[in-house]
Amino acid sequence: MNDTESLKDYQRVRQLAIRSLFEIIEQSSEGTVIVDRDANIVWMNERYARRFGLESAAFAIGKACESVIPGSLLREVVRTGRADPAGHAGHPQGPAGGDAPADP
Repeated sequence: MNDTESLKDYQRVRQLAIRSLFEIIEQSSEGTVIVDRDANIVWMNERYARRFGLESAAFAIGKACESVIPGSLLREVVRTGRADPAGHAGHPQGPAGGDAPADP
């Protein structure tokens, strides 16, 4: 196998791995959203989209996170670079939609 064939195979395997990863996330997570540097949604799993009343996650793509997820703290996460700046995973109701932990 020459370098060109190896690269094509690598790219194919990489694409399959990415697809597989997103399928796993889609099925195993109640809610997953990925935002870009401007806190715009670039991916959301279907379960999470339905939680916010969307017919499909495709309706969320490109929108500001707060316009889809009311009260979202994701913009602050993006701004600070801290994965959980408020102690409850980017949403005021906590990671599973329950009550947010009280501030100490």
